[in-house]
Amino acid sequence: MREQGESREGSEPSAHCSNHFRYKNSTQMDNEICGEDVECINVGTSSGKKRGRREKKNTTWSESADEYLADILIEQINLGRKDGTGWTTEGWREIERKMKEKYGGECVKDKIRNRLRTIKHHYNHIKTLMGLSGFGWDDVTKRVTANDQVWDDYVKAHPD
Repeated sequence: MREQGESREGSEPSAHCSNHFRYKNSTQMDNEICGEDVECINVGTSSGKKRGRREKKNTTWSESADEYLADILIEQINLGRKDGTGWTTEGWREIERKMKEKYGGECVKDKIRNRLRTIKHHYNHIKTLMGLSGFGWDDVTKRVTANDQVWDDYVKAHPD
């Protein structure tokens, strides 16, 4: 059974699927490329395009940083710092403070918001796949699974 974004051989992603489907997160990809564990939030230079007056830096989130962020979010929900419209000012302040405390000053509110949007985007992709016939979930690898024919049919129907 092939996993999301995996080729029939299991070693390279399908040409039709983006890498975020092959790897459950960017850390897994970094670990495979580097051959070592990556356990921090890395801040690098942007693609070179200027945004406003200064060049912004991209942030690479590790699996442990995602898990820590999730723990903080749950804590803030339990403290009543999230309402129907979003996080309260106090909630955002605590989320940002705790992330900066553990991962450094580059972990600011805008980068946290962007990460939450990315996680939501990935969740929506997974939810869509899980709603289709033939797709399943592997609790061990935390990936969507399907047989080759299901993947091939999906890729043909969704070439983007």
